Amino acid sequence: MTQRRNWTNALIVTGANGTAPEPLEVAVASGRIVVPGRDLGRPGDEIIDCDGRLVTPAFIDCHIHLVHGGDRARELTRMPPVQKLREAKLPIALATDCNPGTSPISSLLLTMNMAAVLFRMTVRECFEGVTVNAARALGLGDVTGQIAPGFSADFAVWNAQSVAQLVNRVGVNPLHSRIFKGTIYNG
Repeated sequence: MTQRRNWTNALIVTGANGTAPEPLEVAVASGRIVVPGRDLGRPGDEIIDCDGRLVTPAFIDCHIHLVHGGDRARELTRMPPVQKLREAKLPIALATDCNPGTSPISSLLLTMNMAAVLFRMTVRECFEGVTVNAARALGLGDVTGQIAPGFSADFAVWNAQSVAQLVNRVGVNPLHSRIFKGTIYNG
């Protein structure tokens, strides 16, 4: 039997239910999410205490962009049609478009902040733009972008209490650790 890892004592935003964190645990085995829930521990599980930190799906930089962080000065004089996209119920994905020629921004946190400030996108729209909608834009919406049973165990543990803190704070990277296919990478 594969040993499971359980992330406990966490405020989890699954990505399927907006941005409200819930006090949950997430169980992972063989690089896949088994289940998010409560009291998931079983004998032999490795327990990882999140110490009350925020846990979200991993952010995905899908290289499509509503916000361009480059030096093209006139680009921001013509705003994207965010309200029309909302009215058409089209999902919005965000990305950095990081490359050495035109876009020096490599931070999805900054990209979310720019989308909120410049385009008046909501915290939920920004969060979904780098998780579930970014996964869908890449054709991976049934594999990643949410903390859900069967999905790849790709998520982040943040030194934060809410998604709004991730969107609103500039110049701070509150990442505690990232998990990719169940493997922990610090900071």
